[in-house]
Amino acid sequence: MEDKVRSFVEAVSIADVFLKDSKTNCHVLPRTLDSSSLELNFNFDFKFEAIKDASVLLTFLQLNVEALNNKSESIDFEISSTYVVVYDYSNYGEEPEDDLLEEFTRTTALFNAYPFLRECVTSLSVRMGIPPVIAPLLKFGKTKSKKKTTTTKKKNVK
Repeated sequence: MEDKVRSFVEAVSIADVFLKDSKTNCHVLPRTLDSSSLELNFNFDFKFEAIKDASVLLTFLQLNVEALNNKSESIDFEISSTYVVVYDYSNYGEEPEDDLLEEFTRTTALFNAYPFLRECVTSLSVRMGIPPVIAPLLKFGKTKSKKKTTTTKKKNVK
């Protein structure tokens, strides 16, 4: 599978990247937010859709952030952002199978979309009047799940 993904990566090109949707929800007054008691949970989700007669792959990549207040055991705020990365795979010599497209979306497409997702989450948090939320760096490994969750303790963000 690794060789197929590698040859697919070499054959595709990015045709477009755009924000599909974003959502924020602040459950406390931003100025009362105690960032020292927050635990940030980052969750990635993805899906794809191949338009085979046009050799186009649509990848939908979502980053969700949930801020859990350890003192009150409540969620102080949530941010969700979804980007679509559109790929042209007309230079790939065959019709890709779904398992190849899933692996490509889980790795390469997420890597391509992540800077957009990080910036959007940071920008939205500032616009909400809360300290900037900086998503952690991506570290690829052999994950089998469609979802990746990272928990970060928030420190010194005032």
